[in-house]
Amino acid sequence: MLGQLEEVFVLWSAARAEANEAYDAWCVAPGADAYAVYRAAEDRSDAAETELANLTAGALILV
Repeated sequence: MLGQLEEVFVLWSAARAEANEAYDAWCVAPGADAYAVYRAAEDRSDAAETELANLTAGALILV
């Protein structure tokens, strides 16, 4: 279980960093395309965060 939590944490962390970079790029050069890239990255980050939360909750219940 711990290995899976670590793996999902790394995936979430990378997705969060990508979303932050996409947001910064959108702020520098606003536009529909940049916003779409940012929102897609934010959605991936949200999905990874949900998966991390679900795994974490499951790990706490099993302890």
